[in-house]
Amino acid sequence: MPPAFYPSTPGLTMAGRYGQNRCMKKTSFPAAGAPGATGKRTKYTNRVATAICEAVEDGLSLRAACDAAGVRYSTAHGWIKDRPAFAERYSQACKIRTAFLEERLLDLLNEARRAAFDSENGNRLIQAIKLEIETLKWQLSKLLPKKYGDRTQMVVEGANPADVLPKHTAEEDAAFLRMLVEIQAKTPPPPEYTT
Repeated sequence: MPPAFYPSTPGLTMAGRYGQNRCMKKTSFPAAGAPGATGKRTKYTNRVATAICEAVEDGLSLRAACDAAGVRYSTAHGWIKDRPAFAERYSQACKIRTAFLEERLLDLLNEARRAAFDSENGNRLIQAIKLEIETLKWQLSKLLPKKYGDRTQMVVEGANPADVLPKHTAEEDAAFLRMLVEIQAKTPPPPEYTT
């Protein structure tokens, strides 16, 4: 079963943010698969573009937003390529969607806390919430890799490790050795232990 925020019925869009208002409202766009929605490319209008961008802001993918607006995905993708104004609106909608997904993680945390006290269905609810959290974390790691991506460690391999190290001149090496000798001269010897 798809999550509650995914419109499983064509022609439906979000009436509000997922965590605040889960009700759906009917739009006047033709449903996907209806005679007006297939065949020819849908004409670009500000109303359709706004509906798609608002659905993306509410956490839907572009494909789901297109289904809700009765527009083929390839048509909307073409608009992104051909229409700079729509591409900018869609880009802003994607940024808002990432903030929405971040907030959704906090909402899920609160839902899990409430579900923990449900004696009948608590375990099942917690497992479902856990799956949704993991999915959101994965999605955020792909959308914002610098913030949520897995930390990577750079490993440099080569035939000779000295090739990787920075090169020093003889003067720099001599200065470093003098500094080490001065530090050693200032450091008191360790106490001797007798047993």
